[in-house]
Amino acid sequence: MLQNKQKNGHKPINILFSYEKGRGGETITIENVLQEFNKKENLVVERIIYPTQIHFGLINNTLYIIKTLLIYLSNTYNKHYDWNITPTYTSILFFNLIGKIRRSKCKIAWYYQGNRLLFESINPNQNIIRHLSQYIANKTTKYLHSIALKNVSLIIAPSKYSKRFILSKFPFSRKVKIIVAYNGVCIDKYHPLANKSKINIKLNIAKNSKVISYIGRLDPTKGIINLINAFNLIVHANKYQNIYLIISYNRIIFQEEIVFLKIIIRLLSKYHITDKVKLIENYSNLNDIYNISDLVILPTQADNFPLVIPEAFASGTVVIASDIGGIKEILEKIDERLILLDIIPSNLVIKIDYFLNLSEPQLRKIIGKGLNVIKEHYTWKRTANTILDNLNS
Repeated sequence: MLQNKQKNGHKPINILFSYEKGRGGETITIENVLQEFNKKENLVVERIIYPTQIHFGLINNTLYIIKTLLIYLSNTYNKHYDWNITPTYTSILFFNLIGKIRRSKCKIAWYYQGNRLLFESINPNQNIIRHLSQYIANKTTKYLHSIALKNVSLIIAPSKYSKRFILSKFPFSRKVKIIVAYNGVCIDKYHPLANKSKINIKLNIAKNSKVISYIGRLDPTKGIINLINAFNLIVHANKYQNIYLIISYNRIIFQEEIVFLKIIIRLLSKYHITDKVKLIENYSNLNDIYNISDLVILPTQADNFPLVIPEAFASGTVVIASDIGGIKEILEKIDERLILLDIIPSNLVIKIDYFLNLSEPQLRKIIGKGLNVIKEHYTWKRTANTILDNLNS
């Protein structure tokens, strides 16, 4: 592999990506950047994929760290790397600890994609033992992050907002080089489809219906309940002959997601709109859902840089989203009307109605601008090049 990659007499750069599988946008981002790196000359790229952490708390966190350490040791024995790129603090800790023992000169890049364990909220309904365990786990995790991040050579943030967030939570990171490498989209995977009738049949949605879609994790912070409340108002106002809401969510792996799904199902039954809402888990081809949608909506209360936005526009569909995290950084380049300043149901109804009733020329103008912005600023090739330029500098 080294011989194949060595060009023009330059020594190859050995890069290790280490990350968790099944982590939604985080995993997708890492794997797309990794694929772009594999296309580059003079790069030797390897990966370590850790299992998804499902259970948390002090004991579970400790067991998970031990498990991933063993995976790390078995995959890196007697190997040399110039860079380790990882979104997980556990990998950073391993490289710091084992690297000193091995006297490794490997540099570490923390690829920040959002917080999982770092500031996990405490559930007030837990019993005292679990409450205390989670509290200790949170404090321990934050402390371990602090130790880990003091030894990184580069921090990669997906938006300017994320960069500011990191600086606010870890003031010492001001001494570390922090770059913004916007998340991207695969244009070959997400694109407009000429014939959508097969999708209508597949999803059992009547032709010429209006379709609103939410795509993402089943998480109370994503504004899904507000969206359902707004959709209920739209349905019972009888403004549209046929209208559907698609809630397309990642594969459920956490107990909290199961509980939240049950809450959603009960709410749909209460409103008598179960037949109007399609709950779709882990759909194999999201391009279908983007294409059948008249509008994609993300009324989130917590996000960094959701992949849904570039994916929707690449598919030729308008997306509106909250003014949260780095969302504004992309939407204001396209059309400021796409930004949700308020996500209460009544305001969502007004915004949804507005976009569903735009004329075809108005929609084409927004979609065309969005597609141009995506192709210019938000491709995985551009993301990878930004990172690589800073690894070489």
